Formats: sequence, structure tokens, C-alpha cells
Amino acid sequence: RETVLANFRRQADALLPLQSANGLWPTVVDEPSFYLESSGSALAGAAIIEGVARGWLDAARFGPAAQRARDGILGELEGSGRLGSVSGPTGPMLDIAAYNAIPTDVLTRYGQGTALLIGAADLDAASAP
Repeated sequence: RETVLANFRRQADALLPLQSANGLWPTVVDEPSFYLESSGSALAGAAIIEGVARGWLDAARFGPAAQRARDGILGELEGSGRLGSVSGPTGPMLDIAAYNAIPTDVLTRYGQGTALLIGAADLDAASAP
């Protein structure tokens, strides 16, 4: 358990400086010029929200990032409920630039699922003692 938590904290630490001002992360997280991608951002945000709620991550340090991620995802929800800026299916690429060319205008079930996941994490955190 401690090894898993240490790895989780290390990964969360690494994500913080890579988060954009609007709360999302680039499709390749350490390529700030790449497009901001919603589904990966929702997963990262949900993990950070959960980590703060369970006391695994410091609330003062990670709470603002969690809120920005949630707000960023809310900003990508369209009137129809579709989550925008979700990368289409992506496999391993030989060229890093190819990741920046993946279309984001296709409705994906996994994208919708990640929006539900961050919403559920936020609701759980709000109702935690």
C-alpha cells in the first residue's frame, strides 16, 4: 500500500506544474504546445480530487489543482452533455507530433465516462466527512 501511495503522490506532484491555467492538461502532458485534452484531464483530475478527499494528497497544495481540473471539464461540457476536446482513439505512435494530430471532434464513450468519473469524485469529496 505504501509503495502504491508513494507512486501516486510522485505522479500527482509531476502533474501539477504541467496543468494549464484552465485546468486541463495537454494531450502529451509534457508538451505544453499540444492541444488540451479532456478525457485524460478528467482522469487526472478525478485522481487528484480523490487523493485530496482521502487525505493522500495535501489539500492546500492539490486542492486548487483539483478545482481547476473540475472547472476545466465543466467548461468542456456542451449543451447536449457531450464532453468536448476528447482525443479520438490513440495507439502508440512513432512520432510524438502525431499525437497532436489526433482528432477531437468524435463522440467517444470513454470520453463521456471520464466526465462522469470526475463528477462522481467531486460529489463524493463534497459529501465526505
